Amino acid sequence: MNDLLLLIPFIGIFTAVVLSQTALFSHTWEKPWVQATTAIVAILSSIGLVIAFKDGHEVLMAIQASEWSGVAGIVLKALRADFSHPLFDGVNILALIVGYYIPASGIRIKGDIVSTPGLIMRILVIGIILAAIIGTSGASILAATLLASSIKERKYKFPIIFAFAWTVGNIAGGYSPPADTPIQLIFRRGVSLEWIVQQAPLCIALCAAVLFLYWLVDGIIEYGLEPIEQRHLDVRNYVPWRSDRISLINFTLMFVNGACLMFLPSGGLAEAGMLVVAAVSFFISNPHWQEEKLDWAPYFELAAILSGLLAAAIPVEVLLGARVDMIAEHIHTPMDMFWVMLYSSGYFDNGPISLIGIEMLRLMKEAGIISGNLVEPLGVPSIWLRAVEWGAVIGGLTTPIGNFPSLYFLIILRKKLGANAIPGFLTYTLVSTVVITVLCIIIVPMFLK
Repeated sequence: MNDLLLLIPFIGIFTAVVLSQTALFSHTWEKPWVQATTAIVAILSSIGLVIAFKDGHEVLMAIQASEWSGVAGIVLKALRADFSHPLFDGVNILALIVGYYIPASGIRIKGDIVSTPGLIMRILVIGIILAAIIGTSGASILAATLLASSIKERKYKFPIIFAFAWTVGNIAGGYSPPADTPIQLIFRRGVSLEWIVQQAPLCIALCAAVLFLYWLVDGIIEYGLEPIEQRHLDVRNYVPWRSDRISLINFTLMFVNGACLMFLPSGGLAEAGMLVVAAVSFFISNPHWQEEKLDWAPYFELAAILSGLLAAAIPVEVLLGARVDMIAEHIHTPMDMFWVMLYSSGYFDNGPISLIGIEMLRLMKEAGIISGNLVEPLGVPSIWLRAVEWGAVIGGLTTPIGNFPSLYFLIILRKKLGANAIPGFLTYTLVSTVVITVLCIIIVPMFLK
């Protein structure tokens, strides 16, 4: 069997996501049966291909028999170790997401602000702060809800959408355990809160770089090109934002959800606390969801994409194991690790990729290949751990599927504003590549030399 056939499920789900972002196919993709069928086909084909791939089985057997040595063996063992504790990591991440998504969906904020660049900048700053406290998932839902009503009069929406997806949906989660999956996984492995908070200056610098680019593009250039009638319409439609008591309770529950992760022991108690938060939120929010006929379609779409992508990632990881020598040749320094994490995260979500990177570091340390000031209890050099974390965080910017809070943010805006109002998959990826290049010019001298 040709090992490249293992790419088929990923190519299929990847193509479906790309087409879903286009005006031509978005209406077809929005049908629930199309989304469900795509996910089921991806899952079943992934399972079938992995079973049929005998070479992949031999690779895993070689790992268990320790027949591989050096860097090649380390990469193989790291890929294998990704499946050694999926229950704890998977349940923890799922509980955290549910604990944020349900309360966030119960927050009703109505209104229509005048979307000037200055006001958008202030909202961005508030969103970045909130993302570190209530998580990028919850903050992305709030941002999408607010922006959907407030930027509908704008002709040039892309700079606003990019700025929120990159900062509130991604980078802002780089220094707070409840905020985003890569740092959450590091925290779950016992890394001190002090080490995590030390990443804040770097996170702030990255967010500031994005804000500067936003102001340069929208504040100086595109807002000046807005048709005068669009600006007048934006002013005429102004309605102050307002909320209600249930929304305030749900907002408080999002803080409680983050506190469960921070202060309760994971492996059972923390996850139970987060699910209780979700249940309480569902109980108090359900009446007004029924009253307003809440659209659950974005949640179903995200679940279909998430399940399909995670299933399709398994045969790809088997393929990486079969061709591990090519990977091993390029991982000799923290900078190499950074680039591997960066380019992998854009296509396989930065959560699972960061998990592989963390396990790889542990194995490299055990083999005596890496050294430096250790971060306990992982026992790996700090500079290498930062390479994994920030490679995964920044890599999540590369495509819409690199970070699920950003993906959900785009899904909500597409539902409310239409496919033409948001960047298509290729547009998003091309623009993000340019931005990542700029960010990496900033980040490399700061921590990888």
